[in-house]
Amino acid sequence: MRPLACLLLSVGSLLGALGCGPGGAEAGGRSAELGSARESPAERMGAAAEFSLPPPTDERSALPAPQPPALTREQTVLEAASSDFSVIQVHQHRRRRSLVFLRDDKSELLQTAIDVNRADSLVLPYAQAQAVGLLFAPEPSRVLVLGLGGGTLPRFFHRTTAEVEIDAVEIDPMVVQMAAKWFGIQAGPRMRIHTEDAIAFIERNHQKYDLIFVDAFLEPNADGADNSGIPLALRKRAILEGLRASLSPVGVVLFNLHFRSGYAEQAAAIAEVFPRRYMVKVAGTSQRHVIGVADRVPELSMDDLAERAAILDKDGRFGVDFSALVGQMSALD
Repeated sequence: MRPLACLLLSVGSLLGALGCGPGGAEAGGRSAELGSARESPAERMGAAAEFSLPPPTDERSALPAPQPPALTREQTVLEAASSDFSVIQVHQHRRRRSLVFLRDDKSELLQTAIDVNRADSLVLPYAQAQAVGLLFAPEPSRVLVLGLGGGTLPRFFHRTTAEVEIDAVEIDPMVVQMAAKWFGIQAGPRMRIHTEDAIAFIERNHQKYDLIFVDAFLEPNADGADNSGIPLALRKRAILEGLRASLSPVGVVLFNLHFRSGYAEQAAAIAEVFPRRYMVKVAGTSQRHVIGVADRVPELSMDDLAERAAILDKDGRFGVDFSALVGQMSALD
């Protein structure tokens, strides 16, 4: 294993030494491509294990706050709608607002939860666990999220990572509408929202991403989905190879899986395309996040990851206990 270099470079000195400055992208339509092919800071570091954090974001560029109510005294359904894909509801109890899908038996499948007063923070344990992507790519320039839900991950990265460019892909137009109305998720100069099938997006994609989150769900047991709602197409080798091709040289892709619902089959398919993998057990749930890494991601032991976690925890902006998450991680053979 390559030992972690304990040198924490400031972003300003790193960019100055490399002669690189910040860049932005123009806002586009819902299926606009991110413009440039500029290198990310992670790519510029190559296989070196130096670990630097992005500068804080400008509060003036924050996404809109969720619309009222800020507080409800009891469980309230703010909106309910049916689409071609799901029956969707937005609930609120006190300050916690949730996006849920209803199964045919009327049971609820929780997709998103936020604290309305702290909408940029990650609330659910599985969402907090997804933040481990920052252990591998602490200064991402481009992030892809497949499956929007209420938009907690795009919102989190928009707040914590300066100048990051985000693509969020969601097949259901009603989910996109509810995310905008109740969770403040709107396209802008640093975020694109693509209302289309994630599989089709990957098939046509030519961009490179430092972080990819595969969090797409359909109606459980619907045509083309397993009993947790994960699209079966995500097990196809061609799609997994498309995800690998969409990574920057030092990028990682994180798959949100359910241990009790086709986990073995999905994990085996991922292993065929991503020889180097890590896994995170989400505390208190049946969920597992499998992380596939690109070729130039440095070899990182659990001790290396723990050192990186300590740096992220000390920074304090993320609101995630990275050190605890490392304790839930393991390298997969």
